[in-house]
Amino acid sequence: MPSKSPEPADKRRPVHAHQLREEAADKVTPAAMPPAPTPTPSSTGATPLPALGATGLDVVGGLGSKLATAERTPRDPTAELARVKALPPGSPELRKHIKPEALQAQVPEGSGLGGDAQQAAEAASPRAITAPPATVGASTPAVDPTPAGAALAPPDPQLATPTPVAATASLTFTLSGMVWYVDNATASGTNDGRSNTPFKTMTAVNTASTSNGDFIYVAKGTGSTTGAYAMKTSQQLIGAGATLDVPTVSPLLTVAGNAANTPTLSGTLTLASSVVVNGIDMSTGSSTAVTGTNVTGINMPLETAEALSSHPNIVGMKDSNGDVGQVAGIVARVPGDFAVLVGSAATLYPSLLVGAAGAVVAVANVVPELCVKLFELARAGRHEEAQQLQRRLTPLALAVTREHGIAGLKIAMEIAGYVGGEVRRPLRPAKPEARETLQRLLEELTR
Repeated sequence: MPSKSPEPADKRRPVHAHQLREEAADKVTPAAMPPAPTPTPSSTGATPLPALGATGLDVVGGLGSKLATAERTPRDPTAELARVKALPPGSPELRKHIKPEALQAQVPEGSGLGGDAQQAAEAASPRAITAPPATVGASTPAVDPTPAGAALAPPDPQLATPTPVAATASLTFTLSGMVWYVDNATASGTNDGRSNTPFKTMTAVNTASTSNGDFIYVAKGTGSTTGAYAMKTSQQLIGAGATLDVPTVSPLLTVAGNAANTPTLSGTLTLASSVVVNGIDMSTGSSTAVTGTNVTGINMPLETAEALSSHPNIVGMKDSNGDVGQVAGIVARVPGDFAVLVGSAATLYPSLLVGAAGAVVAVANVVPELCVKLFELARAGRHEEAQQLQRRLTPLALAVTREHGIAGLKIAMEIAGYVGGEVRRPLRPAKPEARETLQRLLEELTR
């Protein structure tokens, strides 16, 4: 039978390395293998690995692998450590002795150093190096793994342990909206202004550390409460004749008032801006009862207006609050011949309807004839015309008061043909756009 010609190289059956090793092993008989030499103790007392014979290596090498014949000999760990220490820092040989697994245990996730062992080894500090293990079964003595004279790499900021920092700070607490109590009938004792140990005199309140926006509550007591008191901005002096209402306290603090319990102060009361005084009687004899300089923003209670209206030297008052309801309340409490004027042109017409006798308003310095016309229309009962004029007047009235102040009022007067002039310090000039705005509003009103 004719023999088959050899198949081309690209048609041959692929042969794996493990199959070649198995086929080669079948050709080797135990007799062909030389006996393994008997292990002998090393100088360190460790048992070395048995040396591989050349025959065994030749069998493997016959498979096409070029393996060098070598005999594994035990290493002295002391000598090996000395050799490693003598290597220059950063040399490739030194990097072979780095333990990547020891380094990886210290690398935080996301630092970019974990994962590949070779990458981790190259980033390692010299302190991560160690000598290779000794022969199998040997016990290696503990040694310092740091090579003598090795240059330590700078610590990685991401791996550095943070150092605790101790700090000392001071906090300052500012309390506002406090309530100070006064009762001249209380027993002598601490008397520090608390509800159970109230002050006995207004002089004691004056020397206390009260603040802007605080409340001073005065009980009826026995007789007059003596001493003078100078109020601070936005404080409220409430007597037991009126209700104490403190919205800054949670829950809300409310002490109902009764006119029969109205206390009397016999010392001078000095007012400040935006204060409230209610439920208090003043009886100082020949001394000044109430005083104050450059005081603004004080809302007079209805009870005070009613009490003042009965004084023979007081024939009228002006309320500039702009609250039509309060104007109506004052008119209802005072005698018919007591004149109640208003100071808000934006509410002039409705104030006239509830009984106001007239007005003193800022916008009358710019358009006096229109203010007079509004007054006459309201008195004549021509309400539709008065309402229309009020709507037209209100924008300019607000612009020369709330929006641009006195400086704006002077500009509007100059636009209208009057002499305005500059404001005096501490008032500041109006904003640059004020003139254009006021010019437009005045034209719209007078067209």
